[in-house]
Amino acid sequence: MTGALRATVISMLGVAGDKDVWKQAYDIFLSYMQDPEANKLEGDLRRAIFRCALCYDEATVFDALKLLYEERSTFPEEQRDCLSVMGCVSDETRHLEMLDYTLFTGKVRSQDIGFPLATLAGATDAGGLATYSYMKANFTRLHASMDRSPMWKSYVALSCRGLRTSEQADEAEAFFDDPAHPIGLAKTRLAQALEVVRTKAGRRERDRASLEQFLSSD
Repeated sequence: MTGALRATVISMLGVAGDKDVWKQAYDIFLSYMQDPEANKLEGDLRRAIFRCALCYDEATVFDALKLLYEERSTFPEEQRDCLSVMGCVSDETRHLEMLDYTLFTGKVRSQDIGFPLATLAGATDAGGLATYSYMKANFTRLHASMDRSPMWKSYVALSCRGLRTSEQADEAEAFFDDPAHPIGLAKTRLAQALEVVRTKAGRRERDRASLEQFLSSD
């Protein structure tokens, strides 16, 4: 219970941009990478520390997480934490690097690709658009490699998860309705994902004025 609470507090401070928390997490992360036995990291805190460290030095931590995932870690939970946090990158050029790494290097197990994709699609508006744009630009290649995979339905849905407006949902629906972009049994999952996008977009439009008024009031 205490560990989970600490992780929640660290995560909230990290998301809020507390640079002291970022720096401390980064130092803990480096120590852990240098000697994990001497500098053990509790499982409850691991993802929060990884993510705050990534905020402090994205390039260094992103590469270190790949190393940890590929070569050093033997624990599935830790490997999934690595992948999930890698999906939180903010540098737009690194969005593409992360997507290439996840989908085409063969280093990420098919059952694990949802972890980085879900966080990339949900972390920022730019990440959500990057995930969908990547699907559009690489559809033929992705379809050829994943169409028979159990993950195909999930991937199609995840590719649209980060869209933010009804117009974007309409565009995605038109793209997948095109016979040139067959998604087979993923149609139901796609429809569910786009419905969520439209529902959230409608809620934002409905509440925008009252929220702006509340935030601007004394």
